[in-house]
Amino acid sequence: MCGTGRAQGFALLVALVAPLTLSACGPGGGSAPGAPGGPADSTVVSAGSAGGSTSGAPAPALVPGALLHAPLGCPPGIAVVVQRRLGLRLAHPYTVVAARCDSGAGSPPSGVYLVAGQGPAASLAQTLVGPAAQLQVASLTATATGIAVSAAGYSRPNVPRCCPDLTLTLTWRAAGDRLAPVS
Repeated sequence: MCGTGRAQGFALLVALVAPLTLSACGPGGGSAPGAPGGPADSTVVSAGSAGGSTSGAPAPALVPGALLHAPLGCPPGIAVVVQRRLGLRLAHPYTVVAARCDSGAGSPPSGVYLVAGQGPAASLAQTLVGPAAQLQVASLTATATGIAVSAAGYSRPNVPRCCPDLTLTLTWRAAGDRLAPVS
């Protein structure tokens, strides 16, 4: 009987969590408005502007998940979840996107990308953090001269993928139409 109680408890947990998980995704595998990474979670900045002013900065573009599917290494049939978007003006308007593959469980690594254009015309301009870095992006923010990414990662290969044990901040500065890492 103990096994039956566990199965019922698990079924109850799935019944409670599944609607929350499904409601966080909008059409096309992106985030729904108001969900993390959706339009309500977007920020507009102008790199290099004094005091972080947002004047003249572009609105963060909607980026099709299909553009990031291959760079993230998502298996066929698995959607891309856009976690965060940040409008950025370098020499031209760009969007910085933090995304990950959708997963039923676990903590898939994130990727951070500089995207030019929007919609069907969007193109990947630069990979800032690839999924091979095994980082989980917590925030994407503007600095006076570029961007900063706060992420969680792993100190050793044997640390369980559920439980990152490092917290780090990576920064880039505007350099023409690119972002250069700050050491």
